[in-house]
Amino acid sequence: MAKRSTRQKRAIEQVLHHARGPLSARQIQAKASELCGSLSLATVYRIVATGAEAGDLVTVHLEDNVTRYEDKNRKHHHHFLCEDCEEVIDIQLPCETLAHRLPEGYAVTRHEITLYGRCAECA
Repeated sequence: MAKRSTRQKRAIEQVLHHARGPLSARQIQAKASELCGSLSLATVYRIVATGAEAGDLVTVHLEDNVTRYEDKNRKHHHHFLCEDCEEVIDIQLPCETLAHRLPEGYAVTRHEITLYGRCAECA
């Protein structure tokens, strides 16, 4: 995320860098507040919106309609959403074989896979 660096911005960057998956603005606020003290939700929204506009953050939209954010530097991955606590984690799936299941002449240009269920704590 470009522009000037503030302690709030550094805390948000650190939270997103170490996250197991994409985080909502409220989740970012809670975790970043532990690192830098008081942090308003409006400040979080402003920082992540600026980061997304600059291309430094990726917005993630899942079936639950909560906008989440993650660092753009994560390698290709998919997501698991706990339907009880709404935690989202990144998962690695071998996707190469899926394209081979298409009829002849079809070409995959992109894909997105989300698994839904319950996390270990909610199960």
